[in-house]
Amino acid sequence: MPTTAAALITPGITAYRAITTFSHVTAGQTVIVKGASGGVGALALQMAVDRGAHVIAIAHSRNEAAVTALGASEFVAYDQLTPSSVLADRADVLINAAMNGAGSDDDIVMTKPGGVIATVAHNTPPANKQVTINHIHPSSTPTDAEALAVIMDLLKDGKLAINITSQLPFSATGLKQGNEILEQSHDGRVVILMDR
Repeated sequence: MPTTAAALITPGITAYRAITTFSHVTAGQTVIVKGASGGVGALALQMAVDRGAHVIAIAHSRNEAAVTALGASEFVAYDQLTPSSVLADRADVLINAAMNGAGSDDDIVMTKPGGVIATVAHNTPPANKQVTINHIHPSSTPTDAEALAVIMDLLKDGKLAINITSQLPFSATGLKQGNEILEQSHDGRVVILMDR
């Protein structure tokens, strides 16, 4: 459990703010999550499902089974299809949690007029389509404590899972290896553990 807690804090708070502060996901909405197999994306997907949204996940095809198991209603593999073509004007809310906000221009195409994009990318609203773009950033609303209380309740109720792929020692070698993993395409969280 301590490993799960360590892996959950930062992406969990970010995901919670993405679906609350920056997009206000509600029941019945169609929510597209880009980067749905990553730390923030997978948690945002599960939180949106818990709120009663119809969630469409975008990730690499190798992650389809894992992402669908988290509750996604639909899955689009970005390495096999062009998501912006398949999902044009589908999203009430689009959450871009992909690495560096990849494909941010496509976010606008996939979002309905009047929709909201919550993204880790720094893009500006287009002149040709009425959408709201909110950059996901540190915020005091809700507080970390408020967000963590909700996250822990979801975890306790079995509504939240996090994929931990690497547990490394707290050492120069472990830190170096962790940074190397993070620089590459990877699935799941990397946790550095201190010896007890």
